[in-house]
Amino acid sequence: MVALFVILFFAVLILADFIVLKMQNKTHPAFEKDSSMSVFNKNNVLHPEGVFVSQGHTWARPQNDGTIKIGVDDFILKALSNLKIINLPATERVINKGEVVFQAESNGNVFNFRSPVSGKIKLANAQLNQKMIQDPFENDWALEIVPSNFQQESKDLRSGNDLAKWLKEELSRLKEFLGHTTLKPELVGATMYDGGNIAEGAVNFVDTEGIKKFEEKFLKF
Repeated sequence: MVALFVILFFAVLILADFIVLKMQNKTHPAFEKDSSMSVFNKNNVLHPEGVFVSQGHTWARPQNDGTIKIGVDDFILKALSNLKIINLPATERVINKGEVVFQAESNGNVFNFRSPVSGKIKLANAQLNQKMIQDPFENDWALEIVPSNFQQESKDLRSGNDLAKWLKEELSRLKEFLGHTTLKPELVGATMYDGGNIAEGAVNFVDTEGIKKFEEKFLKF
């Protein structure tokens, strides 16, 4: 009889999570056709040479002609998963470092991304608009900017070994954040403490308030 009550208790918990996620147009992993989830850790988050990354996980890469390409880094791509650019700005717009310059959507949640540098937008990657980001540092860059003060502003960005070290710290910070905000970590599989892994797309299994907190903690600077 006790065992039956335990089973019923967990069934009610799963059903409650399902209802909450359904109201938010999300899918509970326990009800997915394939509940297996890819994971990421410090060893498979990309951070190529020549890329400078901001506190808000947007990157800047100097080009041979003096322009700067910017986009979303691999940490955010894996944390959110299925990330689609939905709003790119017009060319010739002058932007400041830290200003919101485009938006992206993941699992019905919209996130604001801020420019890592100041300057004038020379080109927006039209092929990326309404498209899932798959190659964040190459084909799926977002904007090309004529910088106004990159030499000075790059001092506040991270690259090379400093970037690798910081990303490791960000992974730990993300795991801690998820541990406090996921709707049901043991069911969602958002964090896996045995190997330091985090399930790709784990951020989408937090509540609405958690989504706001994620942007505040990880995308603003």
